[in-house]
Amino acid sequence: MHGALYRLAVRERPLLDRAEGLGVGYRHARVQVVLPDGENREALCYRALQIADDLLPYDWYLQHVLHGAREHGLPPAYVAGLAAVPCIPDPDRERSRREVALQP
Repeated sequence: MHGALYRLAVRERPLLDRAEGLGVGYRHARVQVVLPDGENREALCYRALQIADDLLPYDWYLQHVLHGAREHGLPPAYVAGLAAVPCIPDPDRERSRREVALQP
């Protein structure tokens, strides 16, 4: 798996927890990350509480992920794999409008 690693101030973590749905759809998990220079780091991530093959991301969410993957220079084949993930329209039109407005 490829991705980006961020440093986050402790005081900002509750905001991210709320945005990510901690306790509702996700839980904290500690993972080992290997940086491009080979250095190992421990990082905090969010893991889904439930995994089901029939759950698909909303279209706006997939666009956020693709933008981030391209912005951080992830390998083209990896980005292509992300782009191939099926997605669905968000039935909450207001949320969809807000999320799409955030995209560059």
